[in-house]
Amino acid sequence: MSNSWFQFKQFKVEQDKCAMKVGTDGVLLGAWAPLDNVRSVVDLGSGTGLISLMIAQRSKARITGIESDMDAATQSAENFVHSPWPERLESVWADVHEMSTLWAGQFDLAVCNPPFFQGHVRPSNAPRNQARHLLSPKTEIKKTWFEAAYKITKETGRAAFIFPYEFAHEWLSEAESAGWYVQIRVNVRGHAGKEYKRVLVYLVKHPVAIQEEELCIESEERSVYTAAFGQLVSDFYLDARIETV
Repeated sequence: MSNSWFQFKQFKVEQDKCAMKVGTDGVLLGAWAPLDNVRSVVDLGSGTGLISLMIAQRSKARITGIESDMDAATQSAENFVHSPWPERLESVWADVHEMSTLWAGQFDLAVCNPPFFQGHVRPSNAPRNQARHLLSPKTEIKKTWFEAAYKITKETGRAAFIFPYEFAHEWLSEAESAGWYVQIRVNVRGHAGKEYKRVLVYLVKHPVAIQEEELCIESEERSVYTAAFGQLVSDFYLDARIETV
């Protein structure tokens, strides 16, 4: 997105101070994350505050966004203040992993759209690279996100993540080593007939049978959303072309 803002049905996201702009990954996680019996949510690496705002719209929960980049944390705080739910939203400028220790066991649900770009760093946009880049699928950075989510949630706590399908095995291995079990896994295609691009996972702290699903974002006609994705985002997007069956 090149705009300095993105307008949703019930809120507006200003994004000129943030390295990472509003994107489909954040919208997917914010619209999909299961919220049953959730009263407190922590958004790890909250960026613009998009996911926090979407969860605020979908629930009555109190949501805290933790962001280590000062500009992004400031912008998310401004987005929260100007939203319909300022009393339930908080932006904290802090290191996610330090706060997970300080606030251990405080939240029902952790949500996270973590850094995951692979390949070469483009030096032209250092903040963006820092926000979204991993040099290797084997890096320990992944594990720290799962560990932070595990620490900061209650014994009955849960977590919802999105990451690349290509490296799903490595990400899920790190989640398991941090103590998580997959309850729901959704493999996401960008377009009908194309390969999977993303994985959404809902994690719990006890062994459970895995429920595996599939989601396709666009139909065979480009820029037309499938009925399933359209239903997922219908309460958020102002204008969406959805295929008819």
